[in-house]
Amino acid sequence: MRIPPLVRVIVLFSAVMALGIAGFLYFNRQGGDGGDGRRLEPLEIASVSTNSGFEQTGITVDGIGEVRIEPDTAFLSLGIEELADTAVEATATLSVGTNSVLEAIRVIGVDVLDIATESLVLAPIYAKREPGFSRNSQATIEGYRASTTVLVTVREMAKASEVLDAALLAGANIVNSVSFGVAEVAELRQQALDSATRDAARKAEAMALALGGRVGGLIWIVEESSGYAEPFPPIRRAAALESQGLSQPRLPVEPGWLTIAVRVRANFAYE
Repeated sequence: MRIPPLVRVIVLFSAVMALGIAGFLYFNRQGGDGGDGRRLEPLEIASVSTNSGFEQTGITVDGIGEVRIEPDTAFLSLGIEELADTAVEATATLSVGTNSVLEAIRVIGVDVLDIATESLVLAPIYAKREPGFSRNSQATIEGYRASTTVLVTVREMAKASEVLDAALLAGANIVNSVSFGVAEVAELRQQALDSATRDAARKAEAMALALGGRVGGLIWIVEESSGYAEPFPPIRRAAALESQGLSQPRLPVEPGWLTIAVRVRANFAYE
């Protein structure tokens, strides 16, 4: 029986389409397994974690706690510097001047245990070389510089200015720094730490409420930093008053306020 040309075309087209569909299904199945008939599972991104530091889950916040306190202790770093032609003369003059300064400080009532030597230096002073000097020529020593500094702890703030004034009048010509502190600081740090912890909890609660949930339990908490924050920089390398200027007004020492600051970081569960 003779098959019309149109029927033959339709049959051939149907056969090609069937082969194409079969091939598509076969390769699609191959791409969905491991090549051995096993089905590949989707990657679970949420299960991937790192082991660096604390586990970052829930809400992580920083808490700041501060306690302002009036200082009750002053620390004065001061001293004396002397120049002389020889090392022996420089150290001898320095010894006399230092003893005078220390005696003036002790007379005011500063305990000897509250005076500690910070530095003692003896160094040559070289003459300035003229233009055209030979690099191989030896430098000429024209004198010596001797200096020493002490750290004085003043436990009565009312005497801080008096101690500094007495030292300058006795011959001190170096003032490196004037700083302040608190003798009993442990309880104040605990107060600041308590405030910082409560601040962290309030922040976490506010964030959770803003997201429509609530804060769960504490996961971890760590203290990151603590210390003093001075309201102004200390005096640095101040010029001394002339010892004969007895009518000079007393150099003021104003402690202001100290801020004991503590910072914590805490991680809370979010529900």
